[in-house]
Amino acid sequence: MSNLFVQLAKFRGRPERSSIENFFTELVAEILRREKAILNETLRILLRGSQAVPGVEHFDVRTQHPTRSRKSDLSGLRLDLVLECPMLRVIIENKVDSPLTKGQLERYLDYAEEIGASKVAVISRDRCPEAERCDHRLFLGSFFWSDLANAWSARRESVSNQYLLKGVLEFMKEQDMGPTEPFDQEELRAPALWTSFSRKVHALMSCLPRRLEPIGDPGDEKDLDHRDLYGMGPGPLGRLNEPGLIGTLWSSPVDKPPGDRDFWYFVGVAYSPYVRWWLRPVCTEEPEAVVAVGMWLSGPLSNVDEFQAQLYPAVEALIAEGFEVARTENLEGVMLFRRRALREFLAEADSAGRIIEFLESSHRTLVASEQIPRLHELIRRQRGPLPSSA
Repeated sequence: MSNLFVQLAKFRGRPERSSIENFFTELVAEILRREKAILNETLRILLRGSQAVPGVEHFDVRTQHPTRSRKSDLSGLRLDLVLECPMLRVIIENKVDSPLTKGQLERYLDYAEEIGASKVAVISRDRCPEAERCDHRLFLGSFFWSDLANAWSARRESVSNQYLLKGVLEFMKEQDMGPTEPFDQEELRAPALWTSFSRKVHALMSCLPRRLEPIGDPGDEKDLDHRDLYGMGPGPLGRLNEPGLIGTLWSSPVDKPPGDRDFWYFVGVAYSPYVRWWLRPVCTEEPEAVVAVGMWLSGPLSNVDEFQAQLYPAVEALIAEGFEVARTENLEGVMLFRRRALREFLAEADSAGRIIEFLESSHRTLVASEQIPRLHELIRRQRGPLPSSA
């Protein structure tokens, strides 16, 4: 059996072909060779159930197959993918980035007619108008890779090499070729639940900035920006959209976009598990009340290691008060924080009031320590070019 990576190593991209198409063709061929259930499902879709699928155990799978013909225009063609058994040959043209031309399709069909017992199919990421207009008797039709991805995903239980299937499907998903994920009952309620959650959190956070003490002398007031974060969606004038965070924020330096600033002091609610430059949630995929000082350093991760080691002695008293020090999810920053999952407040009679009280108390403790200006000054000394937070 041919090795997948050996096959991939052969392709460095021909000028007329996208290298991604060659790469993907080999991925598809490998899973068709190894998994008979996937091969059978693919043939079932391509043949549209119009005839019995021949025994898949007899099929040979070939890629970049060169043609030989008495006609010069049909000789030397490169057939992307060929599924062949003694009774039938299916020629598949894979289209991911490059367009399909009328002449290209006509040559494949002419070749199929010349060699006999052959049919042609086009499988693409996007619509292929030339294929849709074709009504040749040997043309099986135009298909989408996303439809095959969904069909393969539905046959997961019949696949022996789950790792291979997962890798192929993840690659297809990354390239906008599926598979799509089915909804469940809980997800169908998500829009209404999100609307309710968002309304309540925004109402809760709207009063927060008015209740917070000043954070202390930042050293240079022009270097510290203060504004509200409004989470996802359009926010009022003066507020900043930052998916995953609703609350109030002090940050610097002001000459950078907020997402690229190296010092953040945030008080509010964090609700997204997908922000890698933030903390891993204490309760996976659930919102939490948090007061956090975030500091991101430029240069190698060893800089962050050294900074974190220096930070512990300076904030020892805060750690005794329930604060923690941890690296961000992407390891590029250090955060001093105190947080509590919102679910922990649900049993209390005035849960909204207790959330505000927790945030106020944590903010008050941090301000009283006089560490915010010191940490701000510390990160100012460390400044250099910063990577984007995207």
